[in-house]
Amino acid sequence: MKNIRPHIEVNASSIDYKKIGTRNFGMLRLDDCFDQYLYGPEFIDLLYSQDADRIRLDEIFKVVFGGNDYSSCYGIFANDEHDQNDMAIYQIEWNRKADLEALKSDYINKYKMAYIPDLYPELDIKITVLRDINDIDLLAQKIKKIDCILDSGIKISANNIKNDGSYKYLLRRYYWGKVEISWSRNRQSMEVENEMDEFREIIARIAHKNHTEVNKCIIGYSDRMGL
Repeated sequence: MKNIRPHIEVNASSIDYKKIGTRNFGMLRLDDCFDQYLYGPEFIDLLYSQDADRIRLDEIFKVVFGGNDYSSCYGIFANDEHDQNDMAIYQIEWNRKADLEALKSDYINKYKMAYIPDLYPELDIKITVLRDINDIDLLAQKIKKIDCILDSGIKISANNIKNDGSYKYLLRRYYWGKVEISWSRNRQSMEVENEMDEFREIIARIAHKNHTEVNKCIIGYSDRMGL
């Protein structure tokens, strides 16, 4: 172990290292910001009451519905990948089309590469800490059902729809590793997509309920969230 940056061997006279941040040009910046928040927190810590012990929740599951007009993300954080006694939902909604239209109307000139370093997308980000055991069990059972599909192997086939940049994404973390897959609109996996759609509907129903507040929620973002 060394306390210096690992050396990268390159057949060049010199090497420059450059840290890449978000791009500062119109929709490129908005897309980059969305991707940063899409990655989500590294963890969520909960204190149910002032004197309670801190409970660490890690991300165990996530689905993303990405599109040119509208994108959404639904992540599940829990204290255990199987026995989810404590659980929280991390949810993002983005009307990308509305931001694009607003950006176009605000341009000083006719060019689409306007330099706007302090621009952020209009994201609806919500974390819902679940206190109802029925809600937790419902989501846990849905994740277990998707686990069964993953165990048997995901089947992806071609369809006749033209690729327009939209995509679907699924992430499932286990103690031994993770399963991560993404596919564009001109591919389909009907069994998985049907479960993802049902999962999104369950999230929508649960998120709109009234939930008991916890004393404190600590959201742990990594350096990659340096917005």
